[in-house]
Amino acid sequence: MNGQRGALMFITPLLMVVVVLLSVLALDGARLYSLRQDMQAQANAAASAAAGITQTCTSLSGASTFNDIETEARRLAMESGWDGQGDFLAAAGVMEATDGDFAFRESGLLQANSVAIRYRRSAPISMLIPERFGRVGLEVTAASRKEVLATVSAVGTTAIAGGDTASATVLNSLLGGLFNGGSPYSFSPTSLNQLADVTVRLGDLLDDTGVGSVVNRLPVDAEGLAQALSTVLDGASPAGILVDDLLKNAAGLEGVSVEKVLKLAEDGAVVPENATIPVYDLLMSMTLNVLQGTSVMLNNIGVSIPGLANVGASIQVFNAPSVVVAPARQDASQQWIGHVETADVAIVLNAEINLNIIVLGTGVRVLVDLPIEVQTGVGTADLVRAECAQGLFNQVRFGVRGQSGVASVSGAADVNAQLALLGIPITLLGLRLNLDLPVGSNSFDVDSQPMPLDEPQPETISVGGGLGLGGITGANLTVTGSAHAGSFSCGLLCSALNLLLTPIIGAVNGILQSQLVGLVTNLLDAVIDPLLSGLGLSLGVVDIQISDAQQGRMILLEDLPSEIFDNQ
Repeated sequence: MNGQRGALMFITPLLMVVVVLLSVLALDGARLYSLRQDMQAQANAAASAAAGITQTCTSLSGASTFNDIETEARRLAMESGWDGQGDFLAAAGVMEATDGDFAFRESGLLQANSVAIRYRRSAPISMLIPERFGRVGLEVTAASRKEVLATVSAVGTTAIAGGDTASATVLNSLLGGLFNGGSPYSFSPTSLNQLADVTVRLGDLLDDTGVGSVVNRLPVDAEGLAQALSTVLDGASPAGILVDDLLKNAAGLEGVSVEKVLKLAEDGAVVPENATIPVYDLLMSMTLNVLQGTSVMLNNIGVSIPGLANVGASIQVFNAPSVVVAPARQDASQQWIGHVETADVAIVLNAEINLNIIVLGTGVRVLVDLPIEVQTGVGTADLVRAECAQGLFNQVRFGVRGQSGVASVSGAADVNAQLALLGIPITLLGLRLNLDLPVGSNSFDVDSQPMPLDEPQPETISVGGGLGLGGITGANLTVTGSAHAGSFSCGLLCSALNLLLTPIIGAVNGILQSQLVGLVTNLLDAVIDPLLSGLGLSLGVVDIQISDAQQGRMILLEDLPSEIFDNQ
């Protein structure tokens, strides 16, 4: 009994020491766990804040530098409780999805949509006897992605809105030539306006093409996309009619890859299902891709201009546009993801001009068979800046940079002017109409207006000097030479006639200069402008439409591979 009592007296203090030590270790473990949790929260806050100033969300005032990103990360970490101790590194990069799983990779600043943070520090294992147990290293990592995507196109949705009856007539011929085997449509301005307002939700298209998740690649060609459109749209609507006619008449649609029509970000990018696509732009992109490299006659363009006997038109497509849903950043090859191009087309008008004018009391009949060729060139634009919504500010803005195409209008024809003088038919020689109106490329770098995320309002950015068809100054008409009466020699009579013709020739020169230039100007205004507008083009001007904006949820990753920061 005494022995047991002695043993207890010896063991009890030891047990108490063990209990105390275990309690201290438990408290130390809880302290280290809590410290690591605090470090993780600080790293998360730093990554989330810094992601808001990466390339895809940078201020329109200028791109962020790496120092800006690191400074913002450290600022938010301190606001979250960081005491400035330890090793705190930031890395800019891209967060991508592979089979639905996100991963971060380091990149240059212009490619970045994310920021990764690594926070390392050491702490004593035991606060009771730190010298005895030494220190332990703690490390946390986090990466956050933030970006806003814009739907960008240069095809012509807004250009057809608000058109008048004359514009609708020309555009119906264009649509008929492209979609309906040459037979003009009978869309009214109201129907065309309705067509301009139609959009389709990307998620609906993806559902009908059998895609389970919203990624940047569609497992269909352009024909499959058109069939998906047909199931989504009302078949009796203007858009539904165009889709059906496109599927019936646009041979070769199955050979057009969907990436040439609708580009969704880049490999690994996730596109929101709620992104909306302008249907008219999509349809025109499909058709122009089919027609690329071909020439199409446009019939019954319905132009009525005094002095114009007849006009025929054809259009040749060199480059087809596409609709793009993308963020404002570059891809791995340093190309802007949000890159759009206008159509590049040549329109040839064959105009038969028949004028009867009175010069010094004498009737003069003027005949001109004038081919006019209009080249548009390729206009390009890149989505280079974005300002994301944050906090209570629910608006986004975008910056685009690019240049308009090198446009031109050219044509030349002999002018046949005849009059009867003293009963003798006289032909004036040396009359020629020359058109040579080149328009150089215009560079631009502009910002959009604020766009609310809950109800985006489409905006068209028009940039370029334009051709100014209302005031053609480059047209040149000269009257030179002499006169003859038929094909026989008239001797002294012709000499006398030439003396009489001298004032007439001078008057004809001035009148034809005014009449023909004015008529050609009216012809270009009545035919070329509506045709180009239907394709989203204007000579010397690039029209870029931002029709939608989607800012996905911020994505946060933890426990990243440490080698991401090896280059820091």
